[in-house]
Amino acid sequence: MTTKHNLTNERAGLGAADSGSGATAVTSKVAGAPNLATAKALEEDILAPRFYTTNFDKLDKLILDSYRPEFEAMLVEFRQDNNKGHFVSTAEFKQPFPDLPRAEFEEFLRRSCLGEFSGCLLYQEISKRSKNPILKETFKYITRDEGRHASFLTHTMKDLGIQFDLGFLASSKKRVSIPPKIMFYTVYLSEIIGYYRYITIYNHLEAHPEKRFHPIFKWFGRWCEDEHRHGHFFALLMKSQAKTTLQGRLNYALIKFFTLSVYMTMFLRDAQPGAAKLYQAMGFDPRQYDLDVIKLCDDEASTVWGFRFQVEHPTFVRQLDEMAANNAKLDALKGKTGLVAGLRRTAIKANNVARIARMFGMKTIKTQAQ
Repeated sequence: MTTKHNLTNERAGLGAADSGSGATAVTSKVAGAPNLATAKALEEDILAPRFYTTNFDKLDKLILDSYRPEFEAMLVEFRQDNNKGHFVSTAEFKQPFPDLPRAEFEEFLRRSCLGEFSGCLLYQEISKRSKNPILKETFKYITRDEGRHASFLTHTMKDLGIQFDLGFLASSKKRVSIPPKIMFYTVYLSEIIGYYRYITIYNHLEAHPEKRFHPIFKWFGRWCEDEHRHGHFFALLMKSQAKTTLQGRLNYALIKFFTLSVYMTMFLRDAQPGAAKLYQAMGFDPRQYDLDVIKLCDDEASTVWGFRFQVEHPTFVRQLDEMAANNAKLDALKGKTGLVAGLRRTAIKANNVARIARMFGMKTIKTQAQ
């Protein structure tokens, strides 16, 4: 038996609260959210996925002629829709999962769904408002893909008894406005790092099926096809606007900043005890998993940026490790008040800023952009 997923149904809201009177009592007090998972998605922290919007007039001023054959070829591929009918759940999704790290897997699903849905909303808005035929049609297909991913994740959560209301989030979660150029950088990085995260998990679990504690990971192989295709599209957008997105000292500094932000966010998020436990359950060393993903992502991004970071250099890795240790110290100070605790927090945060500055100041290695 299979269950087809439709994002439109998700946006109508799943309605029911999470099981357990405790969860219902908690969520009724958090921003009017209908359930606990949705309430958590409304929380804003430095490592949480966000919802974005951009300047649509500036987008429509882009001239894509220099890469028009490549854009047209991508449209042919998008129209073929090779993953149509792929994202359906089977009876496996309703089985008991005795080895499931429940809380950690729920967090993984929630954050993943929030990230996919964030992209879906942004791309849908671009598709609706753009007057450029190539952008309008391409973003329609990317919206389709991200919508399927988000819907598949919400149904997976529902099979585990977790309600997640995308409709409520679409109307309630704050959206951050970013210029098109910054959107290109961040979305491109998000798509390719998502690709390498998922394909690394997929390949590992194909080789070690005894570590596959949930069937959703079987879908990651073709899921990654979508992510990589999306990343390629954003790479083309930047290359078609190279003078304003890729060339010059300011763009070099911006690319460094946002690329390092993506690498640090992933590493620090996965260093948290819950995320680390999830990857350990899959048979990964969480720290090495992240370092491997960063290396793979940086290799690919260097074909667009024209330079790579020294991500394997001991100095680079040490900064990441030190920031993760600092964040653990900050977590230990949660709930503590008083002058001493405040001073310690300030000192730890200042140390993190110094680590970031050290990474930003490291020399990059010039490569040949493709």
